[in-house]
Amino acid sequence: PPAAHPLVFANVAARGGSVPGFPWEGPVGLALLNDDMAQGVLMTATRGISLFDGGDEEALALYLSAKIFGGGAKHSLFMKTWQAGLAYSSGLSCGESSAVIRYYADHCPSIARTAEFAARSLREELQGMQGLTWGSPEWREKWMELLQSGVAEGFSATRASQAYGSRGNEIASDLLYGHYPALVARFRSTLLRVFNRALDVVRSGEIPAAGSGVALITAENIGAMFERVLPTASSPQGPVGELRLPAEGAFQPNP
Repeated sequence: PPAAHPLVFANVAARGGSVPGFPWEGPVGLALLNDDMAQGVLMTATRGISLFDGGDEEALALYLSAKIFGGGAKHSLFMKTWQAGLAYSSGLSCGESSAVIRYYADHCPSIARTAEFAARSLREELQGMQGLTWGSPEWREKWMELLQSGVAEGFSATRASQAYGSRGNEIASDLLYGHYPALVARFRSTLLRVFNRALDVVRSGEIPAAGSGVALITAENIGAMFERVLPTASSPQGPVGELRLPAEGAFQPNP
């Protein structure tokens, strides 16, 4: 930890905010460069799933859950936000090497509106998923689409198209931080195993028995990963399982 609090913490304290201790957990502050300007960039990040969690199927189920609404598929937060004109580039991402889960949106005409829209869009998707009858054709079709999208994102990190020098530099960085090939292989093998078991559940329509060791991909898991990177509040329509996604009106710009 630093010997003294960073400047941003000093600014938070000057505005009456509480300065966290080290290690920092959860949101610790909000910095606005210009109170008169509503446009800007929204970025929140916290601890995610990393290569070192590769032997934990429950952790990899959460990782796959976070990937489902990432990327550029039609159901992704990026596509929905872009279509609404509320951000140029945006989305939910988590990296196996960085161990960080992040929500990012830039060129926002209104940071408050973009954040509220992203939370509402995901909440509506999850409510729709939970409203489907387990094992029905509609349920199977929806979950097949989401799982395939999620695993495609989970295996999207590749250096095959990079220049030789860039690949060598990143391999050296991996070795420096302990991201050895065996660690990557274990992580991706476990991710594929979690995905295949989830597909088996969707195809059969049978709920795994308690204690079976099958890590489920659920709407609750997806919501739990998303709520790590946006402020949370109770839904005005009532709780969605155990989710605590931001309610409409939860984000308000400074007066």
